[in-house]
Amino acid sequence: MPKRSHIGIPASPDAQSLLQNGSSSATRAVTESTSGECRVEGDSSRLAIIAIVVSPAGGNSSIEKLNGLLHQYSNYIVGRMGLPYKPKNVNLVSVALDAPGDKINALSGQIGRLPGLKVKTLYA
Repeated sequence: MPKRSHIGIPASPDAQSLLQNGSSSATRAVTESTSGECRVEGDSSRLAIIAIVVSPAGGNSSIEKLNGLLHQYSNYIVGRMGLPYKPKNVNLVSVALDAPGDKINALSGQIGRLPGLKVKTLYA
């Protein structure tokens, strides 16, 4: 079972190594900001989920551009899942990312500008 940080969530691998090695700075390694985000000091990446609704109005060119963008950011993508939802004639796509905030914002913004796609981003 992973060690827990001082705010009750699983500690990252960096924080876990501090906890296992008995470092006195272990309780300071994981911090919680005023926005509620939890991160290890010195760790510039964030976890996020990008939810995308793809409607037929965008056509194949939007889908090709979406796939190109996801390929461009593939080194930050933890996983992705696509589901066709026939009753509404749309496809639902979720993309999990571990990336710097500016990369997440850039990808989300580029996807949001594609015709026929709606996007929302959730940060952990």
